Amino acid sequence: MYLGAQIQISQQSSCAVSRIVCSTTVRAHCQPRSSASITAASTTHPRNHYPARRNARSGLPSAHNPSVRSGLCKGVAVRYSCSRRTMGDATGGAAPSLGHSTRAVAAAAGKPSDVFALDFDGVLIDSAPEVNMAGWRAALKYWPDAVSVDQRDSVLAGLAVTRPVIVDGWETMVMARILAEDSQAAQRILADWPAVMKQSLESWGTDLKDMRTVFETSRNEWMNGEEADWLTYAQPYPNIKETLQYCEHPFYIVSSKKAHRISRVAQRQLGLDVPEDSPRLFAGLIPPDEQKIETLKMIAERPMVVEGGATLHFIDDRFETVQTAAANADLRARGVKIYFASWGYSTEAEREAVKKVDNVRSITLAQGCELLRWGILMGVDDGCGDDN
Repeated sequence: MYLGAQIQISQQSSCAVSRIVCSTTVRAHCQPRSSASITAASTTHPRNHYPARRNARSGLPSAHNPSVRSGLCKGVAVRYSCSRRTMGDATGGAAPSLGHSTRAVAAAAGKPSDVFALDFDGVLIDSAPEVNMAGWRAALKYWPDAVSVDQRDSVLAGLAVTRPVIVDGWETMVMARILAEDSQAAQRILADWPAVMKQSLESWGTDLKDMRTVFETSRNEWMNGEEADWLTYAQPYPNIKETLQYCEHPFYIVSSKKAHRISRVAQRQLGLDVPEDSPRLFAGLIPPDEQKIETLKMIAERPMVVEGGATLHFIDDRFETVQTAAANADLRARGVKIYFASWGYSTEAEREAVKKVDNVRSITLAQGCELLRWGILMGVDDGCGDDN
């Protein structure tokens, strides 16, 4: 495995003899290096003991002492070290030290068996409140005669409904005015957002470039001038932060969001040091469907994936994006596994439709965290039946 410890466990379960790779199936009680010890985990199948052996809040081991640890799991020696987590060079060489980052599991010897490409908004971070508020603030500033302060709650409620069709953040500014003029417009927006947006901008005589500049300026002023307030509107999904900090698999961030905002949120909210120029960060991918496909092809060609024969996993919450990825012949030929993040921004119709798309698996947040920890979905990919 990569970015973590390897523990090979052979154990008899009721359904099959399973060989699994795990990073932390033990309860760790960390002490100084000279006297480190780990109590071995239960020898029952991971499907049975996995939830019970985890921290009740995060689902992760309770010990967080950043020291060198050693111990036994089913009689197999375990040794791993904790270091600062960075998103440095992932092209096959060692990641450089990139400054202010938080601890994570350091790389172990060997090549990775699994590599992840993760969308940011709607997969790692619930950013809808932030982008919606940014759109409202900018609309209030840009169209003071059309948007009033007392409409805030109703407009934000409408934006929460229309989030699944947003491609670029500035679109929330347009939606805010539409919803201010017609509080019942949410369903019309969901039905055909491109047409509604085009018609609205033309009827208002809006200079699109000028409007987008106002949105970006307003959003950046909020981020830089009131960071603490800004961050309250962009929170990690439950258990995501802990999962990433203990994820032993290398991962990339693949997003339509601008790099400087990803970098800020990743550092403040996820404890990850992600410089804007990190080779593991692909940002500003607009239009997302086409750009993300090309990015996945690039990642699939990197030595870390090719030379080690690693499986590339792609997790995204946008229906059109996973549908396009699933239909791409190059990605199919490379064995890329595609997952639809059902906890993100999608409509009920899209969550139903994705079940009929070949080569796409719809997963829950709990399954997404499990996949990042293990590289497989317990009970689904371990030969013990389908628990979906």
